[in-house]
Order: sequence, then structure tokens, then C-alpha cells
Amino acid sequence: MQQPHAMLSFSDHLYRRFLRAYPAEYRQGFSEEMAQVFRDLCREIYEREGLAGFLELWLTTLFDLIKTAIEERSKEAVEMTKEKFVRLSGWALMLAGATFMLGFAIGGQETSFGDPLGGPDAFYEYSQLVLVPLAMASFTVGMLGMRSRYGAQVGRFGRFSLAIGAIGGGIGFVGAIGLYGAQEDAGWFVWTLGMLLLLVGLLLFGISAVRKKPLPRWNALPLITGGFILLIPIMTLITGSDELSVPVLATIFLLIAAGFVTLGFVVQGDAREEMRAA
Repeated sequence: MQQPHAMLSFSDHLYRRFLRAYPAEYRQGFSEEMAQVFRDLCREIYEREGLAGFLELWLTTLFDLIKTAIEERSKEAVEMTKEKFVRLSGWALMLAGATFMLGFAIGGQETSFGDPLGGPDAFYEYSQLVLVPLAMASFTVGMLGMRSRYGAQVGRFGRFSLAIGAIGGGIGFVGAIGLYGAQEDAGWFVWTLGMLLLLVGLLLFGISAVRKKPLPRWNALPLITGGFILLIPIMTLITGSDELSVPVLATIFLLIAAGFVTLGFVVQGDAREEMRAA
């Protein structure tokens, strides 16, 4: 009986080694129970069917272990990627708000409009050509990250709203690239359309956020930030002018930028706390 005992002991030791293929969290929850069940099963099979049954059990178990370990590792990788993406999206929202305001602040220093790139305004034009597309791309990443993080909590309407916002960010990026191209007017139109969709998407998501409270705090923030777009028609009606003054537009853009920066801070902090808790 000494030989079977040594073989079963080695089998248990080897099986525990193979369990290291699973993610650490999975091992903490199940490894002891799995090892106990496999050890008892090995003893039972060996006593009933001998070495042939024992080896058949090992082959079947090994195949299943490799398969499930790969599945669990894949799940862990997806979860880690999702968490990192959500954290990145928080930073992206903060970057978007900052570069959005900075881009138009620098662009406002131009002395002539409608001219090609270069000349005395080259610094302002090239700066805006870099900063505004970067802002729109960052807006898109931020909206997609919020959809990944809070989509399940806000339901179909909330997910749809964030998808609209992300699409708006992408459209705005295309328009921003063309701001100083041959079709500058078309670029401004496309950018304006994208920015409108972005803010409307955020506004609609804000309605769901106020109702279902997916954010750890300040759930009204998306509603307020997206709602700043309504200041443009309101101020147009108040002033009775088709075009708002630069200080008024700058104030509205500043409010939008500050709202996105704050929202990014909330999202990034929420993702960090979730990872810390996990």
C-alpha cells in the first residue's frame, strides 16, 4: 500500500501545481475545494479501477483544467482591460475639457480668418489644429469609457445616449481635422454637428444618471454639462443677435470644459476605487 499512497500524494501535489494556471482570485475562492475533491476522486477511482482508471481520470481532468484555466484567464484579462479603459476614459475626459478650452482660447488670438495655414497666425492656427482634434478624440474615448462602466446601470436609453455622444465626438474629430483645409466651412459645420451630438448625448445620459444614480457622486453633473449647450439659443434670444459675442461664447465653452474635467475626475476616481476594492 505504500506505493499507491506515494502516487496519490504526488498526484495531489502535481494537481495543486497545475491549479496555479488559474487567476489568483479564482484560486483563493476554489483551489482548496477543487484539490480536496480531486484527491478523494483519485483515491476512489484507483481503488475501484486501478492504474488504468487513475490515468484516464488524470487525462480527462488535465484537459478540463487547461480549458477552464484559459477561460478564466481570458475573463480576467477582459476585466482588467475594461477597468484600465475606464480609468483611461476618466483621464481622457479631463484632457478633453482642458484641450478643448485651450484650443479655442489660442484660436481666438488669430488676427485674420479665411487665410491658409501659415503666415503671422501660424502658431495659433497649428495649435488649434492639434488641440481641437485631440479634444474631440478624447471626448470620444471618455464617452465610450462611461458607456463601458455605467451602461449596465443606466439601461438601454442611457447606453444609447452615450453612444450618440461618442459618435458625436468622432464626427467632431473629422470636422476639426478639416478646419483649415480646402473646405473650411464644411469643417466647421461638421465640427459643430459633432459637438452638438456630443453634448446632447451627454445631456440625455444625464437624465438617466439623475434617475438611476450610477456615478458615486454628482450624478447631475452630466445633465448640467450637456445642458450648457442650451445656453447658446437662450443667450441668442436674450441678446436678439444671430451671433453671440466672444466673451459670451468663451464663458459657455469654459463651463462645458470645466464640466467635462470634473466628470473625468469622478469617472477616474470611481474606476480607481473599484480596482482598489477588488
